[in-house]
Amino acid sequence: DAMAVLAGTLLDMPLVYSGQESFNQDRLRFFEKDTVKWGDYDKADFYRTLNELNHTREALWNGDFGGSPQLLTTSADESVFAFYKQKGESTVVVILNFSAHAQTVKLDLPEAELTPAMGGFDVTGWEAGQEMAPYSFAVLATAS
Repeated sequence: DAMAVLAGTLLDMPLVYSGQESFNQDRLRFFEKDTVKWGDYDKADFYRTLNELNHTREALWNGDFGGSPQLLTTSADESVFAFYKQKGESTVVVILNFSAHAQTVKLDLPEAELTPAMGGFDVTGWEAGQEMAPYSFAVLATAS
């Protein structure tokens, strides 16, 4: 999930493959139409939320219409990648633990009225340190 969040927030428009939310294990044909067996999949809400963030938060819009990523320094930079994007009144902060181990992450958030958007982390406590599980992520954003 952390890699999907990175791909969906760092630069321009996220690329989501057909059936990605369904954990499709079938081999796809390269030059022919592949059909997806649609259903109620565990990851559907995850990708729906990620796509909604891209649509409703100006900071995540494409190219010059969106914001440029600004790196954030964390107490665990060797394992945790953090950045924010701002455009107009829109701010989105993304914190990703790419380690196989839990990390206590301290960082200073940019000045903005942030709320939790994805990942289940609260906005408060980052200056003192938040415990992040392996391969977890936090997305904080201003209201749309």
